[in-house]
Amino acid sequence: PLLAGVVAITVVFSLFLPQLETREDESTWMADDHPARLEYGRFRDLFGSAVFIVVAYETSDPFARAEIEYLDYLSGRLVELPHITGVASLTAMEEMVTTDFGMVSRPVLRASDSPHNEAERNQLEARIAANPFVYGTLISGDYRVVGIVLDVEASLDGETYRRITNELELLLDQESEVTDRQFYYGGRPIYDATINQIMQKDIRTFLPLTLIISGLVLFALFRHWRAVLIPLVAVLLALSWTFGLKAMLGIPVTPVSSTLVALIVIIGVANSVHFIAHYRLELARKRRARHALVATFSRAGLPCLLTSVTTAVGFGSLVISDMPLIRDLGIFAVFGILTAFVLTMVLLAVGLGPARLTHGAAAVHL
Repeated sequence: PLLAGVVAITVVFSLFLPQLETREDESTWMADDHPARLEYGRFRDLFGSAVFIVVAYETSDPFARAEIEYLDYLSGRLVELPHITGVASLTAMEEMVTTDFGMVSRPVLRASDSPHNEAERNQLEARIAANPFVYGTLISGDYRVVGIVLDVEASLDGETYRRITNELELLLDQESEVTDRQFYYGGRPIYDATINQIMQKDIRTFLPLTLIISGLVLFALFRHWRAVLIPLVAVLLALSWTFGLKAMLGIPVTPVSSTLVALIVIIGVANSVHFIAHYRLELARKRRARHALVATFSRAGLPCLLTSVTTAVGFGSLVISDMPLIRDLGIFAVFGILTAFVLTMVLLAVGLGPARLTHGAAAVHL
């Protein structure tokens, strides 16, 4: 019944794991009712979304006809990327100019504007410099770097930002190979995608590494496969429960909460070491493994419980923080620590029952 309950709960939490999101933005640092967050919301309502990507590259002569045509071509390709709603560049942005027929709208820069002599170049540079929306933003002050600003749909999740970043990188890599240009890009979607990639890489790296090191230490201490497998399975289940609960509640993984992986593994394995060490001592005094197991719970169960509870209370004090990512760390640390204790005790009770661990390297089954 205990194992059936563990399996059932694990299945429920595991169903939500694919929905787990990694994110780090203003929502993870400030509560919804924080004054700065409210003011930022009013700012976005007034001026629109602040989500954009800037792409830039160096050029020796941005006003050469071939360079103007390439800028227009690249702007057109970039605006076709998924979730890109608009583009601003020298060729895609329009300005109002005065002609003999009145005020007309035209692109800031066209291929036909390419200067043929020094006087025309000076006139073009003066017109560019007089436009504050262009000079210093879409082209650098020394006229050597050209920029393209891409508007991105608002309210997208981290996974979508990752796909946008991958598509952008693929396109720019292709252009770099064809034109031998060096492209630079940045913006909130790029930042979010990079942070998510770093967090996911850390979890993929440190979780297996922590389990391997813990397994080697457990084997060196007890020399029995049950003493290695059961603690590691317990902490893996505790991790799936903890992060499954985060996904169920819609709470993302942040750079701070990613430390839960090491925290739960360390505390869960430590409880196992205490329990198995007592169990092995009890086996030396008693003939039946069942009696040794009961005695181990009597002697080591309460100390392990108190250790887990005091650790959980310590991390639980973080719930008073005003920062959501710190508060969430406290809440899920409490859940993860206590879950690791319960799962460790249940699985050790079930798994060690049929085994007899001796002080030597061999294990004798009853």
